[in-house]
Amino acid sequence: EALSGIYENYRGVQVLGTALFVPEANWVIIAEKNVKEAFAPLSRIKHIFLLSGTGVFLLVLLFGFVISGKIDAIIKKMIEGTKRVADGDLEHVITIGKRSDETGELVDSFNVMTKKLREYRMEKEVLMREIYHRVKNNLQVISSLLRLQSRYIKDEEYIEMFKESQDRIMAMALIHENLCRSKDLANIDFNEYIKKLIKDLFLSYKIDTSKIILKINIDAIPFGIDTAIPCGLIVNELVSNSLKYAFPNEREGEINVSLRSLDKDDIELIVSNDGVSFPEDFDFRNTESLGLRLVTNLAENQLQGKIEVNRSGGTEFSIRFKEIKYKERT
Repeated sequence: EALSGIYENYRGVQVLGTALFVPEANWVIIAEKNVKEAFAPLSRIKHIFLLSGTGVFLLVLLFGFVISGKIDAIIKKMIEGTKRVADGDLEHVITIGKRSDETGELVDSFNVMTKKLREYRMEKEVLMREIYHRVKNNLQVISSLLRLQSRYIKDEEYIEMFKESQDRIMAMALIHENLCRSKDLANIDFNEYIKKLIKDLFLSYKIDTSKIILKINIDAIPFGIDTAIPCGLIVNELVSNSLKYAFPNEREGEINVSLRSLDKDDIELIVSNDGVSFPEDFDFRNTESLGLRLVTNLAENQLQGKIEVNRSGGTEFSIRFKEIKYKERT
């Protein structure tokens, strides 16, 4: 019978041995191997497995980092794209290469969505331009009707009333004309609008521009239509009033129109002239002048602003207000 195991031999060394008793010869055959030498192959196999496992783990970890990095990059592109679309940049397209997985489908859906939004915006712009164009045409028709009707009026006072009404209508028509031509349908270039408005007034009143000098200083403030129309009408009334009354007997002078931003979103509109001023006891809020009553009503009620008059060295109307924010109509 064979016996085997690990034991110390007569030299005191740990060995892996086996003993086989041969009864026929009354012999015992013993085979021994140093334990370290006997198990050396197993140690090498263990090290191989350990190194292999570590390598596999590192590869999986590296693969995970790569995949995670790619997904993270895609997520960042999605976030950036969403922000740009929210800011109005509908031309932005997310590119991640060809992917047939859920991430690719998500990016494709996002790009399709922005494309549809671009189409909807273009349709809306075409519609809004058409509306502005028709409103402008209708206002011009009304102005033309007033002009034709005024030809049959003999009283100079009534003729002047018709003319003032025409100027007010054309001031509103000019707003819609600017919107028709503007790239931004929500805001108006108020500087260009005021220049064109006052130029038309000078032509209407046959003003010699060598005697009455116009100075315009307007900050680049984008105005929506709800703010631009009352501001335009106020400038129309005050400049018209200056042209009619501030420079009698071919008196020379200067008209100034300025618009600037102040603190806390306040805006200041100033229309002044260095001609003949109002009397000291003149109350512009309680007057029979339709134009000045209209200015007061537009400044205080529609723009929710404050209006002040300075009579030193001519006449200066100063109006402080905040831009009217768009409110949904119900």
